[in-house]
Amino acid sequence: LAQWKRAYEWWQEWNQEEEKNQSQAKIDLIYRAAINFMWNSSSLNPEIYKIAPGPSLGFGVDFNLGKRFSLQTGISFVTNGYSLRDSSDSFHRYILEGEPEYFVDTKTVIDYISIPALVNLSFGSKYRFFISTGPYAAIKINSLCSGRAYSATNSEPEFRMEETVVSDDIGWMIKDTDFGWIAGGGITLPVTERIKIDIGLQYNKGFRDVGRPEYSSEEYEVKKGMTLIRNN
Repeated sequence: LAQWKRAYEWWQEWNQEEEKNQSQAKIDLIYRAAINFMWNSSSLNPEIYKIAPGPSLGFGVDFNLGKRFSLQTGISFVTNGYSLRDSSDSFHRYILEGEPEYFVDTKTVIDYISIPALVNLSFGSKYRFFISTGPYAAIKINSLCSGRAYSATNSEPEFRMEETVVSDDIGWMIKDTDFGWIAGGGITLPVTERIKIDIGLQYNKGFRDVGRPEYSSEEYEVKKGMTLIRNN
């Protein structure tokens, strides 16, 4: 009986230690830092808009569901937007009615707090490859258009070039929320027993037009299904 009792006590201690280890391994804390290459995939003149870089910072949690599957969520500060370098009647978007008023060189930045809900699938042992996908919801913090705009006046015998410094708060023309889908993949590199580094690529696609058509000259086109500003 004494041997059975010792064996039972040993099994209880082992089982408690195993449960403790498993509970500790169920949730991982993730710190994120990235560079975004963002653009406007509007259906109205999408080829005019240029790619612009921006930062992304945040943290998340990874809930392990098994050896290969996990769920990830968290909160990130994400910058979306686009660059505009073309002749235009507007600093903020490409609008051209007749002869252009300006040559515009501006960058539009839309800052969001983004909350993803991702399913993560991984392969391998020491070096693990992973793919992840899922939706996100984003809340706008602010929106700013900055840069330069140039206009020319030619009246004989004088030619005049004027430069305008653009620094406009354009929150009025951007909707307060955005929704979309995320897909990505990469590799996990172990650093220590408890620390790992993920390196990868991620593509975010907005589902909706975040431009407010009521403040645009293309409201009729938007009603027909066209989009003004779509985050990518």
